[in-house]
Amino acid sequence: MGGCVVRPAVMRRLLRTCCISCVFSATVAMAIDLDALWQFDDPARSEERFRAALTQASGDDALILQTQIARTYGLRREFERARTILAEIAPRIEAAGPQAQTRYWLELGRTEVSAVHDDKQRTPAAVEHARSAYQHAIEIARAASLDALQIDAMHMMAFVDRDPADSLRWAREALAVALASDQPAARRWEAALRNNVGYALHQLGRHEESLTEFQLALAAREQKGSAVDVRIARWMVALALRHLGRFEEASAAFERIAQIDPGNPYAAHGFAVSTIMSGELARAAYWSVEAASFDPLDPENPATTVLIHASLGDMEQARAKLDEALQLGPEEALPLSRPAERLGLRGPGAGGPPEAPGPADPAGPGPWVCR
Repeated sequence: MGGCVVRPAVMRRLLRTCCISCVFSATVAMAIDLDALWQFDDPARSEERFRAALTQASGDDALILQTQIARTYGLRREFERARTILAEIAPRIEAAGPQAQTRYWLELGRTEVSAVHDDKQRTPAAVEHARSAYQHAIEIARAASLDALQIDAMHMMAFVDRDPADSLRWAREALAVALASDQPAARRWEAALRNNVGYALHQLGRHEESLTEFQLALAAREQKGSAVDVRIARWMVALALRHLGRFEEASAAFERIAQIDPGNPYAAHGFAVSTIMSGELARAAYWSVEAASFDPLDPENPATTVLIHASLGDMEQARAKLDEALQLGPEEALPLSRPAERLGLRGPGAGGPPEAPGPADPAGPGPWVCR
């Protein structure tokens, strides 16, 4: 934890202080609009904005801005720098309001385990430090009725507990908070969390249930999401249809994505594979050529060989290679991570629902998450 180790006694006092502050006052409203300052695809620019705002801020606002500055360093994978910033404000957090405390623990957790940490960084100590920090954030936010921050911390627990069954449990608990909340910031998490529920069900092989959740996520995105959000949601529905063996419907769904975004190799890829499976060989050959013509198609992806054979008109070999690839399982044969980049997913994502899918990441292909 670097310079940010907080003794158990201090943790208890922080929680006690938070509870007392909740009794005597309503949730402290920030005078600064964090969403307006964040540019998640440019953390350095975001840091500049936060530092500029910091010159005019005081009290809890100043502390909250510093937690966001720390987060910009986390997004740049400069975790020690992020922990140093949090360590500098740690002595003042005990006397701060619940929002500042929640954001402190949330960002401290993100310095240990998040979407941008690799497996080597997920040491047992890092996982336990992150678990403790996220749980403190959840408890403080729940006590203060900071629903959106509670959801944010809960969805980060899916990076701590990565088993699909655990991910499903956390996503459902977070979704329950979002659906029960009357706070707009919390309600905006619904689509991202339904995606995460669907993805966990997909990982568990429960594809009928995952399709239902992906369809609900798409409906929510079509009401309020951006064009990128809607495209990602359509991709997940198409993916579920393909895993259910409903190849004609999957082909139609992938084709629609490809028509909306004709330069997207993964839409063409998904459409080509689905049409091969459905037996529409002429269309499959065309879309295989389209997919193979784009860069990058991962040469190590077994499904790429399917497209190569199909693009050459060798459908018999394409079918054989597809069967061979699918024996590896859907994640190995048809990876979901690269489509996330191509579909415009800022994640597994960079922020909450306004900026990205919440587990990625708000979150396409995979959980909608925060870094």
